[in-house]
Amino acid sequence: MKKHSGAYAFLGCVCLILAGGALRWINAGTILKQFGSFKAVNAVVPAGNQLWLATSGGVVRYDKTTGATKVYSAISDIPDMNLTAGVIDNTGDLWFGSASGFLTHCHPQTETFTSYNALATAVPSWQISCIVRSGGFLFIGTQKGIGVFNIGRQSFQNVTQFGSATSDSVSDIRVFGDTIAAVLPGGLVYTVVPDFQNAIFSDPGIWNFVPSSGVVGVVRQADSLLSSPRISAQIGSNLWQYAGGDNALLLNGALVNNFGSPVTGVAPLGDSQVAVGTRSSFWYLCNLKKQTFLQHMINGPEDSYTKGCAVDQNGVLWFVPYDMTNGIGQFDGKSWTSLTNDNTPSLPPMGAGPFICKNAVMVTSQNDIWVSTFGYGAKWFNRLTGRWSSYEDSHSPYYAHYDQPSPIVRWDPDSVKNWWSFVSSTCEDSLGYIWLANNKAITGNFLDVRKPRDNSVWRSFNINPLGYGTNPLITGPMAANQDRAANTQYIYVGFNRQADYSGGGLLILSYSSLANPLDTQTQMRVQLYEQQISVTGFAVVNDTLVWVSAEDGIYRITHNDTATITKVSTVTSTAIFEAIAVGTNGKPVFCKDKDLYMYNDDDSSLTNLTRCGTLGTPVNWITLDKKTGVYWVAATSGLYRFDAGDTGVTQTGAAAGTIDVYPNPMSRTYLRNQHPIRFARLTTQNPQVRIYDASGTLVRILAAVNTSIINWDGTNTAGRVVIPGAYFYQANSQNGKLCRGKIFVIP
Repeated sequence: MKKHSGAYAFLGCVCLILAGGALRWINAGTILKQFGSFKAVNAVVPAGNQLWLATSGGVVRYDKTTGATKVYSAISDIPDMNLTAGVIDNTGDLWFGSASGFLTHCHPQTETFTSYNALATAVPSWQISCIVRSGGFLFIGTQKGIGVFNIGRQSFQNVTQFGSATSDSVSDIRVFGDTIAAVLPGGLVYTVVPDFQNAIFSDPGIWNFVPSSGVVGVVRQADSLLSSPRISAQIGSNLWQYAGGDNALLLNGALVNNFGSPVTGVAPLGDSQVAVGTRSSFWYLCNLKKQTFLQHMINGPEDSYTKGCAVDQNGVLWFVPYDMTNGIGQFDGKSWTSLTNDNTPSLPPMGAGPFICKNAVMVTSQNDIWVSTFGYGAKWFNRLTGRWSSYEDSHSPYYAHYDQPSPIVRWDPDSVKNWWSFVSSTCEDSLGYIWLANNKAITGNFLDVRKPRDNSVWRSFNINPLGYGTNPLITGPMAANQDRAANTQYIYVGFNRQADYSGGGLLILSYSSLANPLDTQTQMRVQLYEQQISVTGFAVVNDTLVWVSAEDGIYRITHNDTATITKVSTVTSTAIFEAIAVGTNGKPVFCKDKDLYMYNDDDSSLTNLTRCGTLGTPVNWITLDKKTGVYWVAATSGLYRFDAGDTGVTQTGAAAGTIDVYPNPMSRTYLRNQHPIRFARLTTQNPQVRIYDASGTLVRILAAVNTSIINWDGTNTAGRVVIPGAYFYQANSQNGKLCRGKIFVIP
C-alpha cells in the first residue's frame, strides 16, 4: 500500500477486525421503551421527504409534508438512546452512533433497527462523535479512534494510532474521494487510500499528521458554506480548516442566526433550506432566502434523570427529576408536559437538590398529588381547587413561597442557616391522613401528619421521644398499611445508611383505626429494626404482607411486625436493589442487575421480565399502572415503560402454571444465524411444544426428555426458517397446566 509523505512514525498496530461479521446486539423484542431527555438534537439526516434526528433521547422521524413526528424508543432495538451521530448510506438506509459506542442500522421502509456493539464492548466504550459514509463504508469518529465499518461484509477495523499523532480522540471526519481527513485535539490527520476494500486502515503508517491548534472541523473551501462549532455543510473543493461561533449559524463566515444554544447538527435540504439541531430540545427548519427560522420541539420529557413517578386515577403519569428547575413532568399517553412556574403560576418553586436528593411523587385516594422535594419542602396539588400549596421550614431562605401553615421544623437556633426543608417522602394511610418525612433529623420533628385537604391541624413526631436515639438519620421511602381485622393503621418509614455505614433501618408506627392520629392522646406504638439495612422502597401487598427493598436485597415482613422481617437469601445481585413494586399478580417486582425481576415466594423462583440488561442505574422508583398493567421505572438514564403483555412472559410472571418464551418477538435474521427462541418452565416429563401458523396449520413439534427447556431454531418440518408473521404455541408447564400463547417472527 502506498504511503504518502508527511510527519508520521510507525507506532505499532492496535486493531479489531471481525472478518466473519460484527458483534451484534440480539434483539429481545419490543418489550421495554425508554423515554430519555431530548435536550440535544445531535444530527439531522435528510431522507427524501423525511428528516431523521439523532437525539439524546432516541431516534426521531419528522415528515416534512404532514409535520408528523414519531419517536423510536424500544431499547430492545436501540440499546443506547443517547444518539450522537447519524448518516444515510447509498441504499437509503440510516445509521446512528451512540454515546456508549453502539452502531444502529435503521431500515426506514420497515422501521426496523439492528444494533452492532463492536465499539461498545471496550472499556471505556468508544463514544461516537460523528459518522460519514463513502461508498460501502462508514467512517466512525470516536474518542478512541476511528471505526471503519464495511457495510457489505458487516465487519469493523478499529484505528487507534495515526502516524506521529499522540492523541486518538476524533471529533470530525471528512472523506473527499480517496482522501480521508480527521480532526484530533492536536491537529489534522489524513490518508489517501485508492482501494477501500483492501485497505488496512489500522496501519498507523498510512496516516499523515499536520500539527495545529484550534482545529474543530474539516470541509472543502465552499462556494456556499454553512458552519457552526464542530459542524459544517459544504459545496466545493480544497481542504479547509475552520472554527465557528458557539450558538451561531454562519454563511461564508457571516452570521445568519444565533439560536441561543450550541448548534449540534446542520443538514442542507436544497433550495436554500437547512435543518439545524441544538442542545435545547429544539431543532429548526431554516429558509436562508426568506430568513425564516421555524422552531420545532420534540414531544418528550425534558429531564432524563428521574427520581420518582406515579400514575394518577386518570391514567396520567407524574414524574419528578433530579433537577426540578424544569418543574414536574406529566405524560397523558400522547403528550409530555413540564409543569413550571411559567405555565402553572400557582406551582411553588421546585429548585435543584444535591446528588442524594429524594424527590418523589404520590397520588392520594382523592386523586390529589403530593411531591416531596429536596430543599423546597413538600408540594400539594388540590384536585378540587386546581391549586398548589407549599410546605417548608419557616427558616428556609425560600420562606417567601411558604403559603400554608407548615409543620416542617428542623433548625438549629444557634445558626438559622441550618434550615431543613428536605422532605424525603409522603404517603397516605387508609383513613386518608397524609404523612410527611423530613429527610434528616438530629433533633426536632421528623414525621408529620395532617387531614386530607385540611391545613388547620398537624401533628408532629420528635425522634427522641420515639426512642431512636440522637444519631443522624436519613429518611428514605414511606408506606402505609392497615390490618382490617385488628382495626390498626401502620406507617412504615425506611432509613438510609450513611457513607460511613452508620444508621439505616426501619421504623413502624401504628395506631387504632378508631382513633384520630392528630390527637396527642392517641397512643402510637413504635417498632424499630436497626440492622443497618439501607431501605430503598416498600411494596404493600395486603394487610399482612409487605416487601422491602434495601441496598443488599429484598426483605419480607408479615403481620406488620418487625420481628418477622426476613431476607430472601435466593435473591442476590452485583448491584444495589433500588426500588420495588407490587406486580400485576401481587408478586414483588424489583430491579436486579439492570433488569426487572419478579419474585415468586411460593417456589423461591425469579422471572426476568425485561431481559435487556440496559436499565439505567440507579433505578429510583417503580410504579404499576393497575388499569393497564404497565410498569413505569424512574432511573438515572430516563423513564422506562414496560408492558408485561409485550413479552412471552405472561402477566402472572413466574407463578406456577406458566412458561417463559423469549426472545419474543424474534428476528428472522437471527434465527438464520442460529439464535433460537427458548421455551422454559416446561414440564420435565417428556416436554413437548407444538407450533402453529396463523391459519392453524401445524408448523413444528418440538420434543425433549427430562428437561424443562426446549429451543426452537425457527424452522418448519422441512427445515426451512419460517416467514415473518404471528405463530401460536401450545405446551405444558411444570405443574401440567396447558399454556398457549403467540410468538412473533419479524424480518
